[in-house]
Amino acid sequence: MSVPQIPDPAFDWPGGQRVFHRVGVHVTAGDGPTDFDIDEFTREVGISPTFQRKKNIGKRSPFTTWVYELEEREEVMTEILVKELLDKLDGRGSRWIEAMTSQKLYATMIAVIEIRGRVDRSLELDIRTPALSFSSDTLGRLKELRCGLELDMYYCDGS
Repeated sequence: MSVPQIPDPAFDWPGGQRVFHRVGVHVTAGDGPTDFDIDEFTREVGISPTFQRKKNIGKRSPFTTWVYELEEREEVMTEILVKELLDKLDGRGSRWIEAMTSQKLYATMIAVIEIRGRVDRSLELDIRTPALSFSSDTLGRLKELRCGLELDMYYCDGS
């Protein structure tokens, strides 16, 4: 008796659909002023940003942002990348919280999920999306760092 094979969702999506992620932690000023000292924050947490933007109203940057982001890559499980980023921040917990508290900052882990491929109109379900689930351990680690979670999902039809 042969056992039926379950298709691997990472590779057997209709229309050659593929899932890419960009995951990063974004730090901005909290409810107070929209500006903060990026250099001081970087020194305090001991990790350099991969992107930063200083407030400049004339250039349409209404607030200062410090970002540490992983390289975009193909991955079906969002939690894998969130955990990887949390691992990079590991050991900085107390310094992170002190820096966030002293400057009244707010952090959000943002996962941008892009589903690329073509829509197969012959199927009842045109677009397949990755499952978004997080373990209590991962959510607990985000909470320890006082970090929110935002998930942005986009579909890019390549047909």
